[in-house]
Amino acid sequence: MRSRLHAALLATVVSLGTLLLPSAPAAQAQPTTVSVPGSFGSEVGCAGDWDPGCSQVQLVRGTDDDVWSTVLWLPEGSYEYKAALNGTWDVNYGLHAVQGGDVIPLTVPPGGASVKLYYDDTTHWVTDSTGTTVVTAAGSFQSELGCPGDWAPDCLRSWLEDPDGDGTSTFTTTALPAGDYEVKAALGETWDVNYGAGGAPNGSNILFHVPTTGSAVTFSFDGATHVLTVTTQPTQQATSVTVTSSANPSLVGQQVTYTATVSPEPGGGTVDFTDGGTSIDGCGAVAVGTTGTATCETTYSAVGTRTIAATYSGDDASASSASGPLSQQVGYGTRLRYDASKSNRAGSTVPVKVQLVDATGTNVSAPGTTLTVTGFSPSPAPGTAPSGTFTSMTSAQGAYYQLNVRTTRYPKARYQLSFTATGDPTVHTATVVVG
Repeated sequence: MRSRLHAALLATVVSLGTLLLPSAPAAQAQPTTVSVPGSFGSEVGCAGDWDPGCSQVQLVRGTDDDVWSTVLWLPEGSYEYKAALNGTWDVNYGLHAVQGGDVIPLTVPPGGASVKLYYDDTTHWVTDSTGTTVVTAAGSFQSELGCPGDWAPDCLRSWLEDPDGDGTSTFTTTALPAGDYEVKAALGETWDVNYGAGGAPNGSNILFHVPTTGSAVTFSFDGATHVLTVTTQPTQQATSVTVTSSANPSLVGQQVTYTATVSPEPGGGTVDFTDGGTSIDGCGAVAVGTTGTATCETTYSAVGTRTIAATYSGDDASASSASGPLSQQVGYGTRLRYDASKSNRAGSTVPVKVQLVDATGTNVSAPGTTLTVTGFSPSPAPGTAPSGTFTSMTSAQGAYYQLNVRTTRYPKARYQLSFTATGDPTVHTATVVVG
């Protein structure tokens, strides 16, 4: 069942979850003409049936509500018709407001009857007074929609429509200012038949509240129970969220604080900090503070690259949003077990000894972790730069790694040796001085 995003609301006030609404679209251009050609053309004075150009089946656009309509007197019988735009069949609408859809059946009772036919170019619904009971949300808000006044059952700017014929008629608008309003359901464009609170005939007015200007307000009328329901969905400001790290790269065993900043600053909501798509322990729903920030503290026991993201839940006034990914690198620290400042004679062998440590300085070197040479700068030509892997060794001071750098034919220089450790995204360095 379709609802019309236009200019009105619904009744038995129910507050729904918030909705982020797009900017209001530009006013839709109306067709030049609308007609209802059908099998009754010859009955109303047309030269023949199904003529979209016949003057007798042309609809008139309502000055107060933009709904196209006309009244035809038809003799008893069964008929069919469609809505045709701009005097041709190029654009036409049939049953259930479908473009080019099936013909719409119309049955006139014995004795004949005056039949009012309607077309709404916003929804493209075409219907008639014999097959449809026109339901209007008539109330204290209609002038805000562009009606000449309030409590006007014949102003169809607040027409509740039922294109799919499921018995529930709806109308949605974002045109109401914040405030308190009253409404009833009026049938047939008059007050002769109307329903108030709880579906009672001639019942009391239905009260509803619009929390913020531009909120989506939907009126829904149940044709079986005659209950009119009004639901509101407050508008929300769009937000963005960024996430930063207190230390990147960080060391194994080091506490890292992630900070999510939501803009504009919301009045509430929570942030879910995730690592690889899974919520970080204790950080699945961190309340956003008065500065628009939320923080998450965690410590990593293993090296690697983590993909961190922050998702803001949103609140009544602010929409949800998610940050882009933050690549958090967790690596080892290094402790040099040789005198890196010592000047070595060209041709000598320099034993570069390294230990891997965590944030507390604890030695975490182990035979299962391999250190691999990735670079040596500047070039030692005509000598040969070191390559390969360090050797895992053990001494009284614990496990360590050693790489013997042979400095044969090395020019005098201060060289930087680069290397990585298994699983560690960090590139580490050690110095070799040849004097």
